[in-house]
Amino acid sequence: FNCRLCLRFVVRERNAFLSLLKRLNLLAPEINENLLLSSARFDLSMLSGAGALAYSEEATLQIIAADLHLPILSLRDKEFLARCEISEFSSMIQPDFCLEQQVLPLKRTDSGFLVVFANPMNIEAKKALEFMLQGIVTVGVAPAGEIEALLKR
Repeated sequence: FNCRLCLRFVVRERNAFLSLLKRLNLLAPEINENLLLSSARFDLSMLSGAGALAYSEEATLQIIAADLHLPILSLRDKEFLARCEISEFSSMIQPDFCLEQQVLPLKRTDSGFLVVFANPMNIEAKKALEFMLQGIVTVGVAPAGEIEALLKR
């Protein structure tokens, strides 16, 4: 396990996410980017709580999903959740990994697996999930709070 390599991935991911937020004009104008990059957590929930976003977390997520052509998944929709196979993945992926990365595998698809991400720019989590699940991960997005609520049930 190489901590420097891991740190390099985290920095690269944060910079890519910050670049996306800037390109889409989603950051509040008075925000200190260096302070954001140095914080322990770097996700939409944290940015929203810190007043760093120009819009609400949900509106920001919708803009990002539209830009990246990703589906927004409602984890509050009981009919949708009834069609998911969340419990099937508990033996394949540690819940701590899912909480830390803010991801949740939902179901098998014809091409692999549908996984919901709070941060769709989290490429390293996507790669790790593809390794753990031994298949292609299709990314959907949902607010971090909805993912955390399901993981803690």
